[in-house]
Amino acid sequence: MVHSIIVASAVLGLISLRPTRWQFLYQLGLVTLAVLFARSQLLALAGLGYFALSDWQSQTVPALGFDGWCLLVALTTPAHWLVGLCWLVALSGLSIVTQGLGSADVLAISVLTLGMSALASLVFVLLACVIGLGQGRLRPGPIPFLVDLQLAYLLMMIAS
Repeated sequence: MVHSIIVASAVLGLISLRPTRWQFLYQLGLVTLAVLFARSQLLALAGLGYFALSDWQSQTVPALGFDGWCLLVALTTPAHWLVGLCWLVALSGLSIVTQGLGSADVLAISVLTLGMSALASLVFVLLACVIGLGQGRLRPGPIPFLVDLQLAYLLMMIAS
């Protein structure tokens, strides 16, 4: 029942953003894969799908909703708090120095790595970066990194 509510909310949220056909099919495919292979992380993946689509469309995410999602994921994830804290501190500093990562990217990485070991979190971030590099080669311009994090996180959850 809870999974059905999460999936229905995710689909309605995606529709509310009025995505292009390609964006909607991509996100719907990822939600479907999450339902089939990563049910335990469905809340994280469904919310990330919504915010990734927002990032994809406008290079921004709604702060209040995103912060609430981060808090909800953090409270429901069996945590490796030190791993998430290390990513938060390191990426916050990197974000300030390079102005390349947005605050949503930093928070998403920090929250998503709470449920991973240090090595798994490193693989996750590297995988997202490789996906982002591929995306940048295919479509020049700003890279909506939450989309890359979403795919990398789903692949990590399927692999584990």
